[in-house]
Amino acid sequence: MLKRLIIRLIAFLYRFTYEAVTLDKINQKMIRPVPGLVINGVQYFEFINAGDMPQARLVHFNYLREEISMGIDRVSMNEYLDQLEAANKEQNVNRIGSLLFMLRDTVNNITTVESLYNLATLWYFDPKEDIATYDYDYNERKKALFKSFHDKGFFFGRLLQHALKHTGLSLPADIQRFLNENAVKASAYRQILSGRTESKP
Repeated sequence: MLKRLIIRLIAFLYRFTYEAVTLDKINQKMIRPVPGLVINGVQYFEFINAGDMPQARLVHFNYLREEISMGIDRVSMNEYLDQLEAANKEQNVNRIGSLLFMLRDTVNNITTVESLYNLATLWYFDPKEDIATYDYDYNERKKALFKSFHDKGFFFGRLLQHALKHTGLSLPADIQRFLNENAVKASAYRQILSGRTESKP
């Protein structure tokens, strides 16, 4: 009981000692405004190099960048493994074959749009944001704003060009088409994975 009380007290007091790192407190040579990325009158910025990010943010960024270069997130990978396990118990060879095909295609050929949005919330930031931390709720609100941005091709083209240059992914010629095709295929695979492919009468 005493231990829990001390932990809560430390967490409470930490809020008073922690000073947020915002745009005006970092070296201006490390960041730049993103031309054309203004949402609701707010200009967004980016880091010139990923290595310029504060450590706590960089850890999350590298994790997501690795996820994108792998082509699949941990949750989806575990869903595939669960389904493969179930199909194996049932000795359903056709199901195993289709799951393996989808998993290989996902890893080798699909970059999920949701993963790109998640990465974008770390790469792009607004002047009031605390860039030294990863605030999940704040980033979810940013992600909703990014999804409303009109030019997805520009938005992700820049992200792929600058933020993903060390992942080994090559920049597709037509970003918008690439995103659309990935979204359609990923959605179809998710439906098959969840068993929601029954045709309606």
